[in-house]
Amino acid sequence: MKFSVPYNGEEYYIEKISNSSLLPFVSEIYFAGNPLIMGSGRRPKIRDFIVQHKGLIKFDDVKYDDEINRLIKFCVNHKIKCNLLMNFDNVLSNVASSYVSSLIDKGVSNVTVGSLDLLKQVKNTWSDQIDIQNSVYMEVLSLNNIKDIIASGVSIFLLPPEFNSNLSTIENIYKILKVYENVKFKIMVNEGCINYCPHRKQDQLDAQEYKVEFAIQDYLNGTENNRVLSHPCRAHMNNRGINRTNFIHPNDIRKYEKFDPILKIVGRSFDMEKISLIIKSYLACKYNGDLRLIIENFKHSQSAMYYNTSCKTNFLLEI
Repeated sequence: MKFSVPYNGEEYYIEKISNSSLLPFVSEIYFAGNPLIMGSGRRPKIRDFIVQHKGLIKFDDVKYDDEINRLIKFCVNHKIKCNLLMNFDNVLSNVASSYVSSLIDKGVSNVTVGSLDLLKQVKNTWSDQIDIQNSVYMEVLSLNNIKDIIASGVSIFLLPPEFNSNLSTIENIYKILKVYENVKFKIMVNEGCINYCPHRKQDQLDAQEYKVEFAIQDYLNGTENNRVLSHPCRAHMNNRGINRTNFIHPNDIRKYEKFDPILKIVGRSFDMEKISLIIKSYLACKYNGDLRLIIENFKHSQSAMYYNTSCKTNFLLEI
């Protein structure tokens, strides 16, 4: 199995993954760029880059840039693909475009784009230097839509996660991809969002616009751990269970081997210990533990979750 794993902003991330026995199974590391320059589709993961300077608490963007440069160099040296996330609806500004160019010059090999307009911009600017992947932000409405996305420049196709449990649909998509040369297939396995959730698009828009200043306060006050029932999708999972969410349990992963996918591990908010557990679980095709430790959207449930047909979350009541 091949895995796409997240860079989580954790101190000594490179050293930890370098010393891991799982490194041979890592084919790609995906990461967010400097959040002062452009978003990445999630709240900025900057906890270990918050510093006090002249009495002010701030994000140390210089240290972050240095660590990203180290990460890219590490990937190049280990022949691991390095994927820059651009999960947003708008196109790149001149400043952001120059920043992306500098990262590509250093060794970024893949980029993930969040809109067709951005896809067009990236293809026109860097198509001969990188592979382009569609983000979950890009809607896929039909099989013909997939052909259009590939024709527009996508060379790494990420399966829309709402299709994860529909093996017949995946079979049809895989047949389309096989027609094209050098188009890779990726499946996101452990997000745990509700399929076809009407709130998903707004959540994505809110996340891509999340300011660094807000993220700093979240980390300082511990509010990044809050998941309350003011989030309708989480109320749904408390009341009705998780059976219609998009995660693929490790016990079921063998069903997908015939598609030869890269398995994308969601987990920019997980520490390296949990990321390692997730990879080990999918490699073993077996996991009987607490789902909060391996499924990103279940992690703040208040009680342990063991998978069965009636498994439900236990998120906090509204506060």
